[in-house]
Amino acid sequence: MKCDNKPTIQIPDFIEEIFRTNLPDEDCDAIASGMEGIGVNIRELLDAGCHEQAAALFMQLAIALAEHFITEEHWCYFDDCYSPNDILGALARDFNEIMGQGYLSEPAIRILSTGMQTLETMEAVLEYGYPRITLQIPGDKG
Repeated sequence: MKCDNKPTIQIPDFIEEIFRTNLPDEDCDAIASGMEGIGVNIRELLDAGCHEQAAALFMQLAIALAEHFITEEHWCYFDDCYSPNDILGALARDFNEIMGQGYLSEPAIRILSTGMQTLETMEAVLEYGYPRITLQIPGDKG
């Protein structure tokens, strides 16, 4: 089943630039490399207590990846290791750790929850299971 839902989350140009300048290669390593800088920014925002900004940036990155997974046919470039997913997985672990400690702000939790709901309706997730992110959001069933 194809889902044509377009995310309502706006993707900033600096995230889109990752996909314009890093074409898919083996395991999509170039794309993952382009994502690393944003991952550093997300961690810095978390460390500074800017939880809402970190959550929004994380979800923008994840949704952009899901969009480009389809439009650029990322599934053609990997067998068992999809490097961009590793970047998102590490960031998800960071969010889970902070949520587990009870330190993530309620607005940030809402951003993550809404973003995950959007992501779960996208073709990349529905048909291919990518990006594969596990967030342990308080109050979510799943």
